[in-house]
This record gives sequence, structure tokens and C-alpha cells, in this order.
Amino acid sequence: MNSWLIAYARGAPKLPNSIVATLIFLDCMYTLLYIQCMSTLTVTETRKDFTKIPARLAKKKTDKVLQVTSKGKPVLAVMPWETYASMEATMRILSNPQVMEDIREFEEAEKKGTLKEIKWADLKAQLGI
Repeated sequence: MNSWLIAYARGAPKLPNSIVATLIFLDCMYTLLYIQCMSTLTVTETRKDFTKIPARLAKKKTDKVLQVTSKGKPVLAVMPWETYASMEATMRILSNPQVMEDIREFEEAEKKGTLKEIKWADLKAQLGI
């Protein structure tokens, strides 16, 4: 999912607003799950094992953000570049007023029950893919 978000942020073809809103929501949830699954190391442990951290993060599917603490308080977050790029793209998109308006419209339509189901084949035809 991260790659679609980065492509969209860089100007990929426009998708229907409801699809964009749904994908942004899913990407945000994906990012939040990363953060909830983080491990913690102290600054001393991080300094000692710094060269092992990339392999550690790559090895575990659920451990994509490493929290580094000093005196028991979080001071750093260490993450793979892909995770950072996804978060940065999400922030860039969510800072766009038009996208936020699209998300609000989507949420309102969802509450009212006025969302329309689109078949996959119809969506591909609509997008020309």
C-alpha cells in the first residue's frame, strides 16, 4: 500500500475521491499498527547494537519502529526508510485541504449510507486500466 500512496503524492493519475479517502485511511491504520508494534531500546543498548538494527527491523514483520529511550523517556524513533517515506507521504497528502475535504465528504456519505458499491471491473474501466 505504501507505494500507491507515494505515487499519488507525486502526481499519479487522479483516483475517485472515495477511493483516495479509503486508501488514505487504510494507510494511516497501517502506519499506526507499525507504531503500536514497536520495540524499545535504551540509548546505551542502541549505541552498542547500532549496526545490527537494520537487520533486526528487516527481519520482523511486526517490529518496524524502534523506540529509543533515555532515562525511561522516548527520545528517538528508528525505522526503515520505507516506513518513513510512507509516513511522510501520508502527512503530505493529509496536509492538502482538498484531500481533507474529500475525506470529510466520504465520511459523511458513509454515515448517511449513500456510498455506492463499485465493481472491480467497472472501476478499472473508469480509471482506464
